[in-house]
Amino acid sequence: MTLGLADRECSAEDWWSGVAHAVERFEIFASKMGTPSTSFGRYLDMESRASATTSLEQFRDDVGRAAALGFTDIVTAWPRSDEPFRGDERLLEELAGQLESTRRGTLKMFR
Repeated sequence: MTLGLADRECSAEDWWSGVAHAVERFEIFASKMGTPSTSFGRYLDMESRASATTSLEQFRDDVGRAAALGFTDIVTAWPRSDEPFRGDERLLEELAGQLESTRRGTLKMFR
């Protein structure tokens, strides 16, 4: 699991750059161990990124970026009324409904 290598106050691009760097370091380590990096479950903790879930489109973009970096799972914060995880709970509920549809195969949200 990684949180990325940039601090919480950085830009989204700097955060993703830090995540990509963490992935590169992990792949080098796995290679030195003689183990394919794809044999590991790879979790990205999105909670370290402030205001990560601001729209479904942005969430889909984040999931796509995580998948492109080889992550198998992501973790995100439940929205709260104040910082550091201020957000609209309805957005997460809508996302959860779409994920349920994806699981049933009726929506190809992440492909």
